[in-house]
Amino acid sequence: MFDLQLIVMSSLIDFIRKAPITTLIGADQKSKDLFHLIQSEKVLTKEEVAKAFYEKTMSRSMVYELLGKLESDVVNSIIQENPSTIPLRANYRYVHRMECAVKLLDRQGDNELAVYLAEKVLKKSILYEFTDLTLSLAETCRYYFAITGHRKKFEYYLELCTDTAKVMNLEKKAEGLHDQLVFAISQKKSNYDQEERLAQEIYDELTPAIEKSNRIMVIWGVVGVILYSIKNDHQEGSKICKQVLNHLLPQSDTVYLSWIFTFLFHLVPSQLKSDKAKDALQYIQEIEKNSQLQRYNKIVLQQYKFIVAMHAQQLDLSADSIQALQKMRLNELQKEIFEVHQSYQLLLEGKPLRLARFLNQVPTYSKDKEGMNINIIIIQLLYLIREGKLYAFCDRSPGIQRYLHRYLKSSPNKRSTFFIQSLLELETSGFDRKKIDRIKSIKKLEKYPYQESPQDFDIEIVPYEILWQEAMAWL
Repeated sequence: MFDLQLIVMSSLIDFIRKAPITTLIGADQKSKDLFHLIQSEKVLTKEEVAKAFYEKTMSRSMVYELLGKLESDVVNSIIQENPSTIPLRANYRYVHRMECAVKLLDRQGDNELAVYLAEKVLKKSILYEFTDLTLSLAETCRYYFAITGHRKKFEYYLELCTDTAKVMNLEKKAEGLHDQLVFAISQKKSNYDQEERLAQEIYDELTPAIEKSNRIMVIWGVVGVILYSIKNDHQEGSKICKQVLNHLLPQSDTVYLSWIFTFLFHLVPSQLKSDKAKDALQYIQEIEKNSQLQRYNKIVLQQYKFIVAMHAQQLDLSADSIQALQKMRLNELQKEIFEVHQSYQLLLEGKPLRLARFLNQVPTYSKDKEGMNINIIIIQLLYLIREGKLYAFCDRSPGIQRYLHRYLKSSPNKRSTFFIQSLLELETSGFDRKKIDRIKSIKKLEKYPYQESPQDFDIEIVPYEILWQEAMAWL
């Protein structure tokens, strides 16, 4: 039989541990001490809570009471603290707090004060499309001016409430339809035909309403991306992403940047599949100008920029990306991706590359046998060809053959398999450019274009056709 109180207490501790704040506002010292112990994971159980405060006889109810008070302090701090430097998030917190104050004042009869605050914050709420908050604030004003007989203002707020309620209902409907589609896709026994039909129905239903609000536009775009991903129609998927981005980018100060990145990340693979890398670059360069970008988004944007620049054959822009990333603080995995990107840049620019150092810098991705390790192997082989170290190339060849057979034989990365196999077959041709016709794998690669490959776009960082041309030039 399970212990409900113990489960609740465990959930409470987990909530406190994960709370997105670093300090408590207005709490006593005991709460602050316990908060820091829990956040640092030094205290994670009832027994540890009791021990931390040297109360060996502390009962479960006493611990629960102590944690309950701390929970209240944490919630108050979450409401009061505003650590975000992003205008949209900062303004949402501000408007939300003001709306809470308006409701409290209104309920206790301080109507004039409530309306004063409501009117003060409404413009900001409308600007940022906080639909639910706008409706709540407008309703407070509508009622006040109804009972005070102020016709002009009453009619204004009546119309605002009516229009906002319509938009909010459409947004709620769109969110519900989106969640219905996500649920269908998440089922283990999902059916692609049913998912496609459902996505098409939702997409068609939302299309007439996309100009009503940014949220509806975004949900419609996400459903459209899902729909055309199921249909494997990259061109239509790209059109949707472009339409949403063109709508959101001029408003980048008042919309969530996560929305913009969502469609950029869908657009880039689709554009590369459609051989329109330069179009994708334009969007990346436009987003680069945004002063609100946080460190993580800046890093990911530069990673995407590097790949797109390589596909667009613009080494100057890929070099810009490398220089930008060199100035950023990267985590360990980001550093490894950077090493891979930088190695390709050095190879293609004809600059020195220290292979042993490179291999030592990518320990984690070297274990990603069906993923980034593909690029690590390609870089090794290309480096050995470029430097004329053909004996070393031949020494590594058997091990790489075994790797291809073991890890890539049945993977979706057929193009990678064909390309690596083509490089290995150079050995059988005596590394003679005149005997290239003997290499069968390169013909298989040519017959299986990038546009038809299901492999993840960040596997083929540099188009294999470009790398093959470079390898031929180095022989």
